[in-house]
Amino acid sequence: MKSNKRVCVLAISVLTILFGSCALSDAPGVNVRTTITSSGNGIAKVRVYIEGPDGRIVDAALVQLSESSGTCELLPFDATACLYETSRTIPADGLFFVSVRSVLMEQTYERTISHLPVGTNPVVTVFADAQGNSVLNGEVLDRTSGLQIAWESLGDDIVYSLTIRTATSVYHAVNTRALTVLIPEYIVPAAGTCYLSLSAQRIDGDPLFETADYHSVASSGSTYVYANFD
Repeated sequence: MKSNKRVCVLAISVLTILFGSCALSDAPGVNVRTTITSSGNGIAKVRVYIEGPDGRIVDAALVQLSESSGTCELLPFDATACLYETSRTIPADGLFFVSVRSVLMEQTYERTISHLPVGTNPVVTVFADAQGNSVLNGEVLDRTSGLQIAWESLGDDIVYSLTIRTATSVYHAVNTRALTVLIPEYIVPAAGTCYLSLSAQRIDGDPLFETADYHSVASSGSTYVYANFD
């Protein structure tokens, strides 16, 4: 991947080429939205969407991504996806600084976004039915009984995503901040083998961009536990 990383010194000659998809220098209502995602590999994907006052995508802004260390990158515009995008190693403090300059904007847009990795996959500590049979002890579960599943905490403000499924069917799915869930009986419709999938996310911002103009999701990998039911 071609690197755009450089010292953050912006020459006047560079600024003169900043043009949006509209030619209005003082138009209000430019919307900047940023998403940052990662999936447990230490690499964050950063996407910046810029919409002009007329609803058209602004494709010639100067979009800059920097870190506390001073590392700086100018994000290229992807004409197919209509956004500015890059992939970066997540910094130690988890902080990304986004700035946008355009002739459509009277002031430079600046935003600090926290993106802290979850760190590890969740560890399942309980996977048992109401009769006391435990998958972790190698026992078969009774599908006519309720289930209890619990796991170790990965810190504050973590959302856990849990599913019980086979390769082709999802029997139960839930997102929770709790460290345990109780699942009703007969969730698994027939005797056989299925598996538990459990992952964790640290979420910041707003996915609908209503209360914040950014959305950050750092996900762990998934933990899988297979279970037999009778």
